[in-house]
Amino acid sequence: MSSRAFIRVALVLIAVLGILVVAVSTRGRWHDAGQGSVAEGEPAVRARTDITPRIVLFGDTVTALVEVTLARDRVDPDSVRVQTDFAPWRPLGEPQHARTDGESTTSLRTSYLLRCVTNRCISDDAAAVQNDTEVLVFEQAKVTYTDAADASRVSLEVPWPRLTVGARFSARDALSAGASTSGWRVDLLSLPAFSYRLTPGLLLALLLAAGIVLAIVGGVFVRLARRRRGAPPARVDATEPPTAGVTPLDRALALLEDSTRVDGAADQRRALELVAAALEGRGDPRLARESRTLAWSEPIPNIRETNGVAARARPALGKELHEHVA
Repeated sequence: MSSRAFIRVALVLIAVLGILVVAVSTRGRWHDAGQGSVAEGEPAVRARTDITPRIVLFGDTVTALVEVTLARDRVDPDSVRVQTDFAPWRPLGEPQHARTDGESTTSLRTSYLLRCVTNRCISDDAAAVQNDTEVLVFEQAKVTYTDAADASRVSLEVPWPRLTVGARFSARDALSAGASTSGWRVDLLSLPAFSYRLTPGLLLALLLAAGIVLAIVGGVFVRLARRRRGAPPARVDATEPPTAGVTPLDRALALLEDSTRVDGAADQRRALELVAAALEGRGDPRLARESRTLAWSEPIPNIRETNGVAARARPALGKELHEHVA
């Protein structure tokens, strides 16, 4: 297989792997979008609420979520409004809004980051204080929207799940141990559940794709290196005795005119330096200086430049081409 064909196959494999990775990463999104459908005959809008975590300690932060799923042919998503009251809890900043459009439905998610660190968060219920916990239920969330059928404004109330708040300092422990620090407790249930930035399946697919791509790229470089190594460059050495009828100067000019050289950068420079020395001896300093400048120029002299020097050097050197000795 030639190098070009090998590279084409490698590029096709990389493209296929990229498509597979994209398909794996978006599969969950397509699945979620399908779950949000509103069947015919059902209400045009459905709403749900959630609180995470639902068991916390005093001063912990919770996330409250209102998710509204609607049929776009019956309700304009821009007409939806969500009203909530979390007193005595207070939101930490503005609520976050997210919108996901399915084939015929739209899902609107509004999330609130809440915390309460004031005395109002402590229950007035004696039993709750005695048990060092409080069960809190927020006022119902209110979702309003405009019905496309008659342009009327419709409201929908959605209850919140219960939130259990535990005390960090037990009143009973304080009474029995005075000011001892033994009254402070830790509830592991209040810790948030671990989560992944990338699901394990997606991460495995990405690592596998990256490994295959690196292997393919490495194979391409190895193949190219072997091809370059298999064709040794022609060398011009002014110290070697000339072959019959060919002087080092003849060989230098021939190298400068050869368009098939593979990797003769060093040989080209030596040939240009040899031609420059011969031109100086011939009394042509201008052309000699041009040849020497090209010999040490960056980047490597191209074939058009070396051809030009050789074409002008031949008539300038004249019969010296046949008399020059190493």
